Order: sequence, then structure tokens, then C-alpha cells
Amino acid sequence: MAKLWVGVLFLLLVPLSALVYLSWGPMDIPWTSLWSLIGEESPTAYVVWHLRFPRMLMALVAGFGLGLAGAAMQGLFRNPLVSPGLVGVSAGSALFTVLAIVLGGSFLATLPEWFGDLGLSMVSFFGAVFTMFAVYGLARWIGGGTMLTLILAGLAISAFAEAWIGLMRFLADDAQLRDMTFWQLGSLGGANATRVILAFGICVLAACLLFPSARALNAMALGEEDAGFLGISVRRTERMVLIGAALAVGASVAFCGVIAFIGLMVPHLVRLLIGPDHRILLPASGLAGGLLLLWSDGLARNLAAPAEIPVSVITATLGAPFIIWLMVRQRNKQKL
Repeated sequence: MAKLWVGVLFLLLVPLSALVYLSWGPMDIPWTSLWSLIGEESPTAYVVWHLRFPRMLMALVAGFGLGLAGAAMQGLFRNPLVSPGLVGVSAGSALFTVLAIVLGGSFLATLPEWFGDLGLSMVSFFGAVFTMFAVYGLARWIGGGTMLTLILAGLAISAFAEAWIGLMRFLADDAQLRDMTFWQLGSLGGANATRVILAFGICVLAACLLFPSARALNAMALGEEDAGFLGISVRRTERMVLIGAALAVGASVAFCGVIAFIGLMVPHLVRLLIGPDHRILLPASGLAGGLLLLWSDGLARNLAAPAEIPVSVITATLGAPFIIWLMVRQRNKQKL
């Protein structure tokens, strides 16, 4: 029953948080008057429906993808401290994006306007997916695809990516450095209808891969060998989860930049509230991730208005105390 109430609470918080987000900003708008602005042509209506509304939807979609991917990865690795960045997805996506900014900026500028707006995002997304396949292929080739080799392959790819990102920083001019820094710290400022629809479609595809894996993830909590005895195809589950997580994280990174800690923090806290059953944990973590990113972006927009704080500054500020809390909690467990 407690699990049901937690899920209902998350569902109720989504529309309530959305109303607060739409009304909260440098131009405060009473939430009771939002509906009257539908179809109206005024500066207030433009701010609500053309600026804040797409950004709100993007926060919910991207946060859902990060929370969902984090929960699935933690279940796959049987470790509540795992995040999607552990296997190099974020670093690989960042490398492709930085290469495009520094080396391909002039090429992107020659593309048609309808594609040029999405060119960098598509490069980032395909970088995330390519990195996931590269890590999985490397781990399978070297060590049969065990969890340890996956983690080591991810660390190797991340180190390689960070080295080349450093080189691109050295070669970049001032404008490119600003673009790189702003993108790597995350922002939802570029949200529009096209980007929201694309991100939503990719996250739906990721959910279609991850939700059916919930039963297998529950079985894999007993260990790969025991899961195999229960009729679970461990290798197939690994592929489904890794591909689904790559799609979800890739969509978030492509359209919002690198956003830290949501994939680590949210699933861990939700697991403490509702338990380890992935049939409930996966959707609940997605909802909680969307809520956290929505509120974080609200703070990023308003704390230094009219300037905007990168959203990863907010999520990292929340995530650092969370890591310390986990360390203290683990220490107290060992004393018992």
C-alpha cells in the first residue's frame, strides 16, 4: 500500500509542479490565470506558452529518461551507486559534441536551417548511442561482456573522451569555449516543440525496451547464474538495458547538455521509498527524475534572474551532499 501511495504522490506532483513552473519567474503569473492565456496573443501568453511551456515539457521528458536509465543501470549492475555515466555514455556524447563545435562548426552552419538547429543535438545523440555499442562490444571482445569488463571498458572510453575534450578546449576559440562550457553544464534554454517531440519519441522507445526488462532485472538481483536458472536470458537483458539506457541518456544529453547526478541520486532515493521491485521502481524513478529536473531548472531560471544558472550547478549542489550522506550511511551500517 505504501508503494501505491508513493506512486500516486509522484503523479499528483507532476501537474502541481508544472503549474508552479509556468507561473514562477521574473514575470510572475498567477497560476489561476494560465488557462485564460490559451489562444491569447500577448507578451504574457508568449512567455508562458512559447518559452516556459516547451522548457517545462523538456525538463519532464529529459528527467524521466535520466531517472529511468539510472534505475535500469543500477538494477543491471546490482549496485545502487551506478549511474549511466559509469559506462562512458555521457563522456562519449560530450566528445562528439565538442568535436562538432570545434571542428565542424562551419559545416553545421552550411546546413539547411531546419536541420542546422538540430545538427549538434543529433551529433550528441548518435555519440551516446555509438559509445554504448563501443563499450559493450569492447567488453564482449575482451572479457565476454561481464559486468567488470563493461565497467572497465566504460572507464577506458571515458578517459579517452576526456583527454580529447581537453585537446579541443586547447584548440577552441573564445566563442567555441563558451558554447562548450555552457553545453557541458547543461541547459534547457533551447527547448522548442521539435526538440520536445524528438526527445519524447526517443524516451518512449527507451521505455519500451526497459519496462519489459523489469522482471528480468528482479531476477538478476539474485545473481546472473540464479537468473539463468529461472529462465532469464542474461545477455539479452544486458543488451536491452544498455541500449534502452543509451537512448534515454542520449536524448537528454542531446537536447539539454550534460546534467549531473539525476541518474545516480533519484533511483537510489526512490528505491529506499518503494523497494527494489523494478516493475514499480522504473516508472517511479522516471517520474521522480522529471520532477527533480523540473524544480532544478526552475531554480536555475530564477535564482540569478535575469541571468540563468546552468542546471547542472543545481543538480550537482544537491548531489554532493547526497554522496556524503551515502558515505555516512554506509559507515553507520558497518558499525552495526
